[in-house]
Amino acid sequence: MAKKKEDTMYKRPDGLYEKKLIINGKRKVFRAKSEPEIWQRVAAYKGDVEKGRLFKAVAEEWKDKHWLTLSPNSKSNYTPAYNRAVAEFGGRYVKQIRPNDISAFIINFALVSVFFVQ
Repeated sequence: MAKKKEDTMYKRPDGLYEKKLIINGKRKVFRAKSEPEIWQRVAAYKGDVEKGRLFKAVAEEWKDKHWLTLSPNSKSNYTPAYNRAVAEFGGRYVKQIRPNDISAFIINFALVSVFFVQ
């Protein structure tokens, strides 16, 4: 039985195997010493793509991009909220954060604020 075109790989002159794929519209090249290792790398990459990015990385990117355009008063108001959000969601993937997680965070923050104000 002949191999499908997507199953074929190129063996480079240096001995490495190479597989070119288009994943989510982006061209990605995988190289490894063996064919099974290529497929392991493809699976790992697809898993990372499906997970998405960490909240902390997205928040830092936003801060790097927009922080300079804020007025000093806005910066002083956004800093505590930014720090609380990163502390709460920083280690989670953005795709895993659900609206009820955000609601619970806001409610918990409101309850803690009321408790300490009184």
